[in-house]
Amino acid sequence: MDSFLTVYLKSKATNISKYLNEKISYIKTHHIISAGLIVHACALMNLLNNNYPLFILLFFKGYFITLVSRIYLKKYENNDKRLKYFYNVSTWVIILSTYTIFSNLYNKKIGIPLVCLVIILFLLCNLNFMLDNYNESNKCIELWDKCIKTVINKDNVDNLVDFTKYFDDSMLIIYLMIIMTFLYYK
Repeated sequence: MDSFLTVYLKSKATNISKYLNEKISYIKTHHIISAGLIVHACALMNLLNNNYPLFILLFFKGYFITLVSRIYLKKYENNDKRLKYFYNVSTWVIILSTYTIFSNLYNKKIGIPLVCLVIILFLLCNLNFMLDNYNESNKCIELWDKCIKTVINKDNVDNLVDFTKYFDDSMLIIYLMIIMTFLYYK
């Protein structure tokens, strides 16, 4: 289940990807993914140069471009395995580079309670993904599902779905940006 923010962003990204496919057909998925990587790199350069507001602006723009590329890939070039691989690698490059730079810049401000909070946020996001994307063919998700259902009964799982929708990937980015802003101004 998606949060209100994810639903809104996906609708806008769908409109943009449809426009790009119909009106500017020479732009392909790899162009959009590369643009997202470039915008994220510019955001990280601003973080390194201590221009935090511009980092936040560019990071959110880069995230939206990445969302557009995901929707464009699913709708118009879904069968290309190389593009899916390129998208996944680019997403990991964005996550790991942001983590590495931010944690190296603010390692003295990061404490155990903050690390525990981030771990809990990631676990809730993972739980949301698992509850939303369950299918029999995915063994990893099936294992998570069995673990959850042994601890929690079926009625509580339905309540958990309503709760974890506020911890999908878009909301997780917002929460992490709030934590990063707190650390920056601390």
